[in-house]
Amino acid sequence: MKLSILAIFILILSACGRSPTGRAPSSLLGTQQSAVQSIAGSQKNLALNMCFDLKNKNILWRTSLVGSTTLVFDIEESKCDEQALPVKTVSTSLKGPINSQAMYFDPQPGQTIPFGKVETDVEGILSPICTDLIQGNDVSNTLSNSDGSKVQVSFQQNSINGFDGFTATYFKPQETTAWKEVVVEIAIDTAGLPSSDLKGLEKVIRSSSICPSGDIATIKQSYIP
Repeated sequence: MKLSILAIFILILSACGRSPTGRAPSSLLGTQQSAVQSIAGSQKNLALNMCFDLKNKNILWRTSLVGSTTLVFDIEESKCDEQALPVKTVSTSLKGPINSQAMYFDPQPGQTIPFGKVETDVEGILSPICTDLIQGNDVSNTLSNSDGSKVQVSFQQNSINGFDGFTATYFKPQETTAWKEVVVEIAIDTAGLPSSDLKGLEKVIRSSSICPSGDIATIKQSYIP
């Protein structure tokens, strides 16, 4: 997909805009940064509910699942200016050495997994947001990094396949056009899971980024029951 095609792609996305209703647009790549503001209203309700679910997940998974749970994921990847790679199926063990360290999906020898860290209220993309929200503090929708880059976060309810989720949109220093996004679907409804203990599982993580050539690189990690 070359630059001219990408330009058309961005125009279409810009026309769609960001949804205030909690329903995720198809992509935010190439769109302009939203206003920096406190997470409020329905977005705050969605964020707070998700943070509490991730907090409960952190406790339950450590006490009941770490060291005894196998989780399988399909990995789909398309690198810059290359054909899509064959789908890989990766078997992992849930690990977490001590309570102060992040839990992670540990692949079998010879295998790799792109998104290995388990998302909780204290680890992962949402950790700075969840920590303050749970404490009752106002939280911005925009996270600033030491290098000047920014990440904007929005929340979706039943956005894809009936799963709640969030979208993290990335901006390079001094730029206001999104070059990367990560969409995470969280299994809040446990009906489709083999065990209710898996509530909060990252059902799907999908990352997309704009390549220097204008191509789109994607990687998707999907849980396989």
